[in-house]
Amino acid sequence: MDLLELERAPVRRHPWEEARVAFFLRVLRGAGLLGPGVAVLDVGAGDGFFSRRLTEALAEGSSVTCWDTNYTDAHLASEAFAPSAGLRFTRAAPEGAFGLALLLDVLEHVEDDAAFLAEVVEARLAPGGHALVSVPAWPALFSSHDVKLRHHRRYAPRAARAVLARAGLEVVRGGGLFHALAAPRAAQVALERLSRSAPPPKDLGEWDAPAAVTAAVRGALALDASLSLLLSRLGLDLPGLSYWALCRKP
Repeated sequence: MDLLELERAPVRRHPWEEARVAFFLRVLRGAGLLGPGVAVLDVGAGDGFFSRRLTEALAEGSSVTCWDTNYTDAHLASEAFAPSAGLRFTRAAPEGAFGLALLLDVLEHVEDDAAFLAEVVEARLAPGGHALVSVPAWPALFSSHDVKLRHHRRYAPRAARAVLARAGLEVVRGGGLFHALAAPRAAQVALERLSRSAPPPKDLGEWDAPAAVTAAVRGALALDASLSLLLSRLGLDLPGLSYWALCRKP
């Protein structure tokens, strides 16, 4: 969860966030990247929800460093951000090279995304290491929700791949994600542009649907994620609300 969303609401995990974690763990597991001794850097880690799940899935001797320049002294002093076995949080740029870098919904927050990614790849990713990147897709879907979350942009897949290539990364697998959510978001954006009073989507931490609705949404998103994995194996790119890529540094 973005730190802005964490500060605005009590935390009840959105089914989207749960599905996102499960999907990317499947991607990493399928690529054989959860073996022993791997050092992971989670760039722009937010509240560390993904990294905590990742730490549970990693083999013995692995570690995860959550790096976010927006961590405050209060964040780092709180119990929620306390270090644990194989997991630590830092505001300062970490030293050393990592075998796996995560940049999950991070680049859209950075004004000069290409330079930032290039610096991460050059200075913090080991040769032969992997980077897992996701970004919000399609500039036409940019809305007040993006503005509220301080996004500079959304990405067409071709533009995202160009940023990855300029940073020296080779895309191993990738494609759209959350295909079923693209049309509802397009409708919401259209309504927003037609009516200034249209409410923006709720933050992740504001999810308050009944248990039955939550279960139904969770199941639908799980099916959607399975479709994304299948399409990526076939080399097909179906548009989705997000774009993702598993990359390798030569």
